[in-house]
Amino acid sequence: MKQLDSLRSLAGAAGCLLLLALLSACRQGSPAPATQDAAQSAESRATPTPEINEKEDSKVADHAYEKQSATPPAPDAVLYFIYNKDGDGATSYEIENGSVATYWYGHQFDLRGKHYFAGFAYSTPEKFGAAEDEPNPAPGSKVTLANATFVLSKPGTEKPWSLVGAEPYSGEFGAYEKGDEVDPKRNAVSYETEDGQFVLAVPTTSLQSGSELTGYAVLRFQPGELEDIDDHHWRYLGTIWTGEDNSAACDEGEVMPCAASSGTLAFKPGGQALPDILVTPQGTTIASPGKTRTLGPEDRSTYTYDPRKKEYVAKSGS
Repeated sequence: MKQLDSLRSLAGAAGCLLLLALLSACRQGSPAPATQDAAQSAESRATPTPEINEKEDSKVADHAYEKQSATPPAPDAVLYFIYNKDGDGATSYEIENGSVATYWYGHQFDLRGKHYFAGFAYSTPEKFGAAEDEPNPAPGSKVTLANATFVLSKPGTEKPWSLVGAEPYSGEFGAYEKGDEVDPKRNAVSYETEDGQFVLAVPTTSLQSGSELTGYAVLRFQPGELEDIDDHHWRYLGTIWTGEDNSAACDEGEVMPCAASSGTLAFKPGGQALPDILVTPQGTTIASPGKTRTLGPEDRSTYTYDPRKKEYVAKSGS
């Protein structure tokens, strides 16, 4: 009997030990509810759910769509606002005393929270007396650049654009009584200054002495009131030539070595309000009579704005 009681005690103790082991295993496999809540709370703090402002995103998307869908003023409308003369839809017509006005270029841009469109045109010199019968304009006979600037004030309406102002004079450029042609194969380059000015480089081409020159006509826009009463909101600051192709004149090397080059234009901050301009050329150029050479990094040049001349000039040492 004593042995049987002893065996029963041992069996009971073993059962208790087995039960404790099972309970311990259950606790290790499943943390307590309080522990789970703390872990979830910590995870929530570590990876916060981003707030989505669908209303604000929708406004931004709508504004971008309105800008893209707003058709800019037509070329004939730009000419009318500048010269106060209706051309019946024409983009080039005589305005006064033999002077002919021609639409040149249009550009949309954003500046200080406003969306603008600037339309540019040029006019040939007026002609009097013997000049009226001169059939061949002189190489130095330039044209007068003009502009009309609009702001997108009522997007989504029939008349989304409002006239900011028109200026019949923004500078002189070109030759032979023609403005330099806009190059549609290249994009315009722009720069916004810290004080709110907008600098625009329009890609152009010009035929001179049998060679085609490629470059950029540089324009500056000053919104708001002007400090100098003789200044203009838009001003032509000169043309920066970036490349040349003499294939039309070299006659496949019979007349002179054939050389062709192109170049990129980039704005970079300088020592004044208006930026410097860096030109990086590539291709070939005539090095000496009968010889050409490949352009490299040493041929890069820098231009800086000269406030006295009111144009960009080559920087000394560049």
